[in-house]
Amino acid sequence: MSGLRYDVRHALRLFWDHPSFTAAAVLTLALGLGVNIAVFVVFHAALLSSLEVQRPSELMRIVTWTPDGGNHFDFSYPLYRDLRDRAEAFAGVSAYTATPVGVAVGPLSERVIGEFVTANYFSVLGVDLPVGPGFAADDERGTSGPLVIISDRLRRSMFSSGTAIGNALVVNGHPATVVGVAPSTFVGFVRGQRADVWLTVNQYWSLVEARANALENRNLSWLSLVGRLRPAVRAEVAQDRLTTALRPTVSAAEGENWSVRLLPATSGDIALVNDLERPLRLLMIVVGLILIIAAANVANLLLTRAYGRQHEMATRVALGASRWRIIRQLVVEGSVLATAGGVLGLLLGVWTAALFDIRTSGSAAPLALSIEPDTTVLVFTALASAIVAIAIGVVPAIGSSRPDLLAVIKAAGEAAGTRIGKRRLRTSLTVVQVALALVLVIGAGLFLRSLGRLRAVDPALLNNRVIAATLDLTLLGYSEGRGRQFYDAALESARSLPGVQAATLTSVLPATPGGSRENLGAGQTDPRVDVPVEFDVVTTAPGYFPTIGVPLVSGRDFGGADSATAASVAIVNEGMRRTFWRDANPVGQTFKAGSETFVVVGVARDTKYRSLRERSRLTMYVPLAQSYRSEMNLVVRTVLPREQIVGALRSKLRSLDTALPLYDVRTLAEHVERSLYLDRLRAQLLGLLAGLALALAGIGIYAVLSYAISERTREVGVRLALGARPADVVRMLVVASARLAFVGIGCGLLLASWMTQLVAAQLFGLSAMDAPTIAAACVLLLFVVMIATLVPARRATRVDPVIALRRT
Repeated sequence: MSGLRYDVRHALRLFWDHPSFTAAAVLTLALGLGVNIAVFVVFHAALLSSLEVQRPSELMRIVTWTPDGGNHFDFSYPLYRDLRDRAEAFAGVSAYTATPVGVAVGPLSERVIGEFVTANYFSVLGVDLPVGPGFAADDERGTSGPLVIISDRLRRSMFSSGTAIGNALVVNGHPATVVGVAPSTFVGFVRGQRADVWLTVNQYWSLVEARANALENRNLSWLSLVGRLRPAVRAEVAQDRLTTALRPTVSAAEGENWSVRLLPATSGDIALVNDLERPLRLLMIVVGLILIIAAANVANLLLTRAYGRQHEMATRVALGASRWRIIRQLVVEGSVLATAGGVLGLLLGVWTAALFDIRTSGSAAPLALSIEPDTTVLVFTALASAIVAIAIGVVPAIGSSRPDLLAVIKAAGEAAGTRIGKRRLRTSLTVVQVALALVLVIGAGLFLRSLGRLRAVDPALLNNRVIAATLDLTLLGYSEGRGRQFYDAALESARSLPGVQAATLTSVLPATPGGSRENLGAGQTDPRVDVPVEFDVVTTAPGYFPTIGVPLVSGRDFGGADSATAASVAIVNEGMRRTFWRDANPVGQTFKAGSETFVVVGVARDTKYRSLRERSRLTMYVPLAQSYRSEMNLVVRTVLPREQIVGALRSKLRSLDTALPLYDVRTLAEHVERSLYLDRLRAQLLGLLAGLALALAGIGIYAVLSYAISERTREVGVRLALGARPADVVRMLVVASARLAFVGIGCGLLLASWMTQLVAAQLFGLSAMDAPTIAAACVLLLFVVMIATLVPARRATRVDPVIALRRT
């Protein structure tokens, strides 16, 4: 133990005496470890961390599965009740759904996420309410007035006195009595979404949607389920029992292969963050490669210094030190650097992770994730630092733990440091850096080009003169009649504003994930098709098509005659025309979907409805007057700057209702960019990380080549003394570096040909081995290597031949 303490003190003195070298090595390791820690913190917060509830490993999401449709996450309330009563393997089963709601106490109002839950929700999750009795079993059956449990954050912001129990909280215009306050550590079951109010499921159909007898409708699936397994019960056994118990209650249409599946819910409901898994796993691989580059960089620096310490090593061996003793000293030195780099990297990583704007495609706000270091992050940092310590300590130990005593005794240190084997070790580390940097540059180039291709799919959608904002009339408890009057007045006010060319209302904008859709079996439409069909349904007001910029191919737009009492009408897109009418003109013909019949009055050009990546989707537009919705997007096309028109629009709407908020204001271009969030995340972060890899590789190559060229100072002096021109010497050194670069590029291309296939499915409009991208990456890397070579090469030509020839 005393020997180890001596090695640590010796390493600290050594690094203290060489501050420039120490700073460069520690900073390089801190950058490599820091980016790994930053990505891991986000990955852990989004996908790995457990809910702060009792025994989270016992929680399971309950879904149904069919061979054709895969997992189905939604249940009707009657099916939930059947499942709950037959779930003998569970300690409890609860149902929930989440949606935005408006809450108010006096003059204070806010739009928050509300979870509509069954009365046993908190007990099933294992969450004890610190204040209030919570829900009773009868509350979800509507035997009492509206009740609500609020978050600790909402209690502090809206009930300044601190007393919330028994007070009224207005939810979507309806007063509800506060019966509990959730603990500050609990923000709901849905990962990435912060819930602030919890209400019983029966209140959904009075506060959010007005629908008679919806709670007992067995055909209306709208709830998600979570259950807590009894101790010692395996998930496979529980799902088999549930399948057997529920099959008699399921309609024959579901098929004999219908079954119940259980999904681990240790981290909660991960539906919102699930799309982040692939890009975050990709980033973990990328930052892992950067850490290898950083470690190879520092290992090469330590190896170079070790060659310069041949006299010290030879003296130790001559005095009786074993090879193991020298290896231990060098590993300890690497561990000291790795520890310092790990501490600095942890600070850098946590700070960087806090800057991440993590959201899902189409989301207006970042996900509510706890980006804070915990024990898992500290363990990850320690393990990564330990691996780096071993790597950067063992490499110089292997290369220099057997010094050439005879060469050192003869003071031929230069000869000792330039043996072929040692040159090969340094060269190998340099090749690794070049190869990995090339892989990262190619990856960044592919994703950047893929993003550019996506943006070029429909340039008309990237319009900054089309401005949208969301109106949610449920926040103030509007009835349908009052809502229709408000929408008419809002459209009239918007169209009257100077600079507004067109205005409309729509349920969804183009390139919006989600939305409404119809799924019909074969033969359930007229015109008939003999395969199941799925089509999107978009609710719009007159003027939608000129406002958005999607032209009508034939027919007319919706108008005032398409009222609630008139015959149901629809506009179909070109995809629906091709599917149901082939080459015929559908305008004036009827279209029957299930039990509903529409008269087709127009055909609209295809556009991108859910994603810019999608193939043409079938879409049907219906008028708002015949398909009322309480939440719509107000859209205007204007010639004025955004700030000017938004201010005027707010003033107009405030004159209609001072309490109704206009939220999520964005241009159509910004909205489309939101749908590209994951593509931008990959492209931008890979671009930044590839730049970091290039910088680390360039600095590492510069340091190694500087040392290698300094070893050839005598050779350079001889050549200059014999009449060689400085340009000839520079060319000789550049050619030697170019050979090294080409070897690294060759290895990098082989590695890239394999690794890019892993991300081929995430690219759009180009292959994984896109020739222009690969060529540009090779040229860029070769340029970096040449710059890293020219500086020490030109410095070597300035040496005085006489001084160089005096060196032994």
